[in-house]
Amino acid sequence: MKIGILTFWESKNNYGQILQLFAMQSALKRLGHSPFAIKFHRLSKSQLRKPGIKGLLKQFYHDLTGAKSKKRLKLSAEAIDENREFRHFKNQNIQFSGKDYYRIDELISDPPQADAYITGSDQIWNHTFASPVDPFLLGFGSEKIKKIAYAASFGIREQDAETATLFKKHLIDFSAIGVREKSGMDLIRNLDFEAKWVLDPTLLFTAAEWIKLLNLKSIGPQPGVKKNQIFVYTLGNSKTVDKEKFISHANASNQYKIVHATANNDTSGSFYPTIPEWVYNISVSSLVITTSFHGMIFCILNNTNFIILPNTGKAEGMNERIESMLSVVKLEDHLMESFEVQKFEKILNKDINWTVINQKLDKWREESYEFLKQNLS
Repeated sequence: MKIGILTFWESKNNYGQILQLFAMQSALKRLGHSPFAIKFHRLSKSQLRKPGIKGLLKQFYHDLTGAKSKKRLKLSAEAIDENREFRHFKNQNIQFSGKDYYRIDELISDPPQADAYITGSDQIWNHTFASPVDPFLLGFGSEKIKKIAYAASFGIREQDAETATLFKKHLIDFSAIGVREKSGMDLIRNLDFEAKWVLDPTLLFTAAEWIKLLNLKSIGPQPGVKKNQIFVYTLGNSKTVDKEKFISHANASNQYKIVHATANNDTSGSFYPTIPEWVYNISVSSLVITTSFHGMIFCILNNTNFIILPNTGKAEGMNERIESMLSVVKLEDHLMESFEVQKFEKILNKDINWTVINQKLDKWREESYEFLKQNLS
C-alpha cells in the first residue's frame, strides 16, 4: 500500500521528532508498504518569513556591534542547528510527498494520493499547541482512503468541549486508533471510541536493529557497550527543577567523562550531535540525565541507566508520556523532581533487570506490529 504519514517533521534540533518519523517509515517498509511523509508545515508561509522578536533582536545586536565583533558573539542557533545535520538526515532517509501544504484547506482541495493515511506519532493531538490540530485528524482525502492513528499522543489529560466535538467529528472515519500513552485510551473512551495502547515507533526496533538502521558503527567503536561516560541531554522548552545541580554533580565526578548535549534554546551544553551521534552516545553511556521523552526511550532500548527531570509549569502535562512509559517498565523512581545526592548515586549504581524489561518490550513490539498488519490489510 501507498501510505501517507502525517506527523511532525520540521524540527532542526528535536531528535525524537525525526527519529519517530524515520522509525514509522522504516516499520511500514518492513511490512511491505510504500510510505511517505506528508509535508504539512505547521507554520504558515507568512510566519516562516517573519524573523520573530528574537531574530529582530539578534539582527539589531549584530548591526549595533558591527561585523568586527562577530568573534564575541556566541554561535547562533541557526549555526548550531546546522551542525546537527538534520536537513541532511531527512534528505537521505525520509521520503516526502511531492507537494508542500500549509493549511487544512490545501489538504482538502488537493489531498496526497495514497491508499491509507497514518497520523502519528508524537503529540499531534495536543490542542494546546499554537499550531492547529485539525490536519492531524485526517479530515481530507476520499472516503476510500483508510485512516489510522498510530501512537498518537495528546500530551494532556483533558479536553474542552469544543475540542472533543472536533475529535468526534473526525474519529468516526478512522479504521483504528492507536495511542502512545495510557491516558490517551481514557481520552478516546471519553469520546465514545476505543483505542489500543501501542509502542512509540522508535520502540518497534531493537537496539541491535538501530545500530544497523543508523550505521552506528561508523560513529564510534562498540555501540551499545557501556563506558565511563555520563551523557547529559537537556532541552530549553520548559523549566526543570535543580537542573544545574544535576549537571554540576555530574561534572564534579572524576570517574566519568561528561558529555552535555542541548537543544530547544538550551545553551548550557557544548555538544550538538547529529542524529546517529545522539543515539550512539546514549547507547555507550553508563548514565543519561535528560528532560527528554525520547532520550528516555533510547535509554530503555539500549539498557542504559537514566535519570529523568520532569517538566514544570505549562509544560507539566508532557510528563504524562514519561510517567506512562515508566509505569510499564517499573522504573518510576528514575523520575527525580529535585536533586538528591543519595538518590542520584543510587540510580547511577543501580543494577536493573533489563532482561525482564526487554522481554516485556518484545511482547509489546509484536502486538504493535500486529496492530499495523491487521489494520492495513
